[in-house]
Order: sequence, then structure tokens, then C-alpha cells
Amino acid sequence: MRVAIIGAGLSGLACAQTLTQGGHQVSVFEKARGPGGRASRRRQNGFEFDHGAQYFTARGADFQSRVDRWAAAGVAAPWTPRIGVADERGVRDKHDHTRRWVGTPGMSTLGRDLAAGLTIHNQARIGRAHRSADEWVLHDDTGATRQGRYDALVITAPPEQAVAFLDHAPQLQARISRVAMNPCWAVMASFETPLCTDHDALFVNTGHLSWAARNNSKPGRPETECWVLHGSRDWSRAHLEAEPDWVADTLLRELAQRLEIERYATTWLAAHRWRFALADPALEAGYLVDPASRTLVCGDWCNGSRIEGAYGSGLSAARWLIDIG
Repeated sequence: MRVAIIGAGLSGLACAQTLTQGGHQVSVFEKARGPGGRASRRRQNGFEFDHGAQYFTARGADFQSRVDRWAAAGVAAPWTPRIGVADERGVRDKHDHTRRWVGTPGMSTLGRDLAAGLTIHNQARIGRAHRSADEWVLHDDTGATRQGRYDALVITAPPEQAVAFLDHAPQLQARISRVAMNPCWAVMASFETPLCTDHDALFVNTGHLSWAARNNSKPGRPETECWVLHGSRDWSRAHLEAEPDWVADTLLRELAQRLEIERYATTWLAAHRWRFALADPALEAGYLVDPASRTLVCGDWCNGSRIEGAYGSGLSAARWLIDIG
């Protein structure tokens, strides 16, 4: 089969890799400059930040097998931070036995590894797809350029964007339109000196923040003190259109208050808005399909969120196509 995949996040890449290994012709169209989606890394002025997905876990056999291969190849490594929980009572240690993994030297290596050998068209924004004579025809966002003809279409975009491609499948479109995605503001901050705290990461249960992590505590990162902060769901939604500089300053001051730090000096500070960060709630369907038109929809939001959910969603969508192929 000739398969077009819209989106080169981890679900799209897992789907593409599985189909390619099965002998199918796959083209992936990604609107960004490179693959990986929210498993991403920002490098700026010599500083590095995992400003999207912070780490991942492996619970199922399929994903554990992939993580084992990543670890053997140096693409991923365990992260063993000292984690705290912050709330109105202050900060206390979080004791659990969760095995956390990160990409090395950054989270973006996961996408690059899955993308190896695939046909990926970066900075290719697909604006329209229509069914013609049992084939899918894709056009870019100007509507003028035909991107090719395909036997099947896989959509890995967030729900609000995926519904635009599903006029031919109203039941599937209606189901997806009911999935809400929460935004998340991410702040990246580097400091002249290390922050005075014994914790490498914090789960924050109240206030503006939901998470904070010392990025340089992860394996393979530079030693410069760099932190990533994530705004809480409600706060990020309430300030979705706020100025990034104000967001960065506000969330950084919140972290300082949590850690009871009175003085700090940043060497770089910026905010990034993830408009479609997490489903509320995520589906547990694995993937969604309209068999008549060979249209599939997959992504972390279809499969319980998390990186493992994204990978498993793409994998199961590919297996459906292989089974009918």
C-alpha cells in the first residue's frame, strides 16, 4: 500500500516505521522543521532544555522492547532524580519506584531514531485531503500543490486539527470533536549558579506550576544549571494568549517561592506555548478508524497520553493496515 501520514510525532513515526518494515510505501508530512513532536529539545545560547515531554516510562512489552533497543544504542538512559512534591505544606520528598527514562543527549533523539530511513517531508503543512477513485489526494495549505495519491491516510494531528480531514467520516469526526486538549506553558531558564535545592524535579499540586525539573540532572546534558517549568492546566488555559515574557517571569517567581529562594540570576529565560498538550481526558481506544475510506487517527490522546501511549497508538494503527493489506 501507499500510505500518507500527517504528523511526525512519535505516533506517526512508530506507524511509519512499522509499515515500512512491512514493505509498504510510506510518506510522512510534518509541518515543523523536524520529527519528534513534543519529545523535543531546545538549544539556545549554549543551553539545552527538554521543554516538552520530560521523561517516559515503559509498562507494556512492545514499548519495553523498543526502550531496551534505545538503551543499547545510547539513544535513551535511566534518569534517577531526587523528586519532591510541593503543596501548601511546603516541599517533601516523593518516594516511589518508578523507572524513568529520557532520551540522550536530549528527548529529541527518540524521534530522530524512529525517523531513520523514513521518507519525511518536513515543513510540509497539509491543508486538505480528499478521496478520489479509491485513492487519497493530498494538497498543501495553499490548496495548489498536489502531494500525491495514497491508498490509506493516517492522521496524527491533535483532535481540533484532525477533524478538518474527516468530513467524509461524520461519526469518527463527531467522536474526535468531543476530545478536549489542554494547553501548557513551558518556561526555560538558565542560571549563573545552581539553585539552592536538593531536589532535581518537583511535582507541584497547587498554584500556577504543575512541574519543574533541573534539566542538567538528566544524563548526557551539559552541566550548566538549566530548569524547565510547566504551568498548571488551569493556569495555562487562563493565560493562553499572555505575553511569553510575562509568563516566563511569573512562573519563575512561583518556583522561587516554592523553593524559598530569595535571589537568583538568570542568563537566559523564555517561554514556549504548547497549545495542544494533554487530552482531558485521553481516550483508551488505541487508535480510531474509518474502514471504508482507510482513514486512521492515532496519537497519545487516543491511547492514554504519555510517550508510551503515542508509540503504542501508532504501532496498533500500522498493524491494522498490515492486517487488511
